[in-house]
Amino acid sequence: MVLRKSGSLFRLACRLGASGCKVDGETARLLDEMADALGVAAQIGNDVSDVLRFDLKNDLLQRKKTLPVLYMLSDPEDRFPPLRSYYEGEASLALFLSRKQECLNYIRESGRVEYAEAIQSIYRNRALKALSELPGDPYPKQQLRERLLLSLGGSL
Repeated sequence: MVLRKSGSLFRLACRLGASGCKVDGETARLLDEMADALGVAAQIGNDVSDVLRFDLKNDLLQRKKTLPVLYMLSDPEDRFPPLRSYYEGEASLALFLSRKQECLNYIRESGRVEYAEAIQSIYRNRALKALSELPGDPYPKQQLRERLLLSLGGSL
């Protein structure tokens, strides 16, 4: 789902950027691979940020089913039942908000953020690998690599 949504937006941007160039089939494949991976990595980064904030943009309050949220809802031990109750419509927003600090503690201690960040890292590395395999001048590719790492996290 994330790939279809965010990957397609990045793919469109890459294709528009390459539209004035003669791109062979392998280069087009690498551009699509890079764009798809960038889209997923960026979306996961956004989802992690949104699950950790507790204002109106918080994905939990909106009952969005993002990667970190789905992972928390799949907790077999159900260590924070108010989350499942809220998502299933059994608990009100007011009740859920009254346990906000407990929820944030659960998120931070559950390993769900680290899991999402690990998945994000996998996709970031896929994007960087595809970028490195693209033909062309290494200097602009290095500049793009540095910008991607700044925006998606990671080390040079």
